[in-house]
Amino acid sequence: MSKSILILDTPEACGKCRFVNEFWCRANGRILSRYDTLPIWCPLKPFPEKSTIENDMTDYQCGMVDGRNQCIDEITGGEKNENSCNCKRRFKQYM
Repeated sequence: MSKSILILDTPEACGKCRFVNEFWCRANGRILSRYDTLPIWCPLKPFPEKSTIENDMTDYQCGMVDGRNQCIDEITGGEKNENSCNCKRRFKQYM
């Protein structure tokens, strides 16, 4: 079975979640005991932030970071600039 991602603003607590119906979490099928926090079993997970490239990284590590950031851009509809790859800029300084 294929997987899907639903991107939405993460609520601060169950009481503000769109998947809660009275005392029932429709996202996980569990009964809620509290509304003021997010329980550990909450299926909503924060989306990862983009990583930065450090000067002491190898070209391989730099490529891994760029690839991860490009995946995040593709999922969120973020910037799709061909020149955003920092590895290409680093490589040009050695030529």
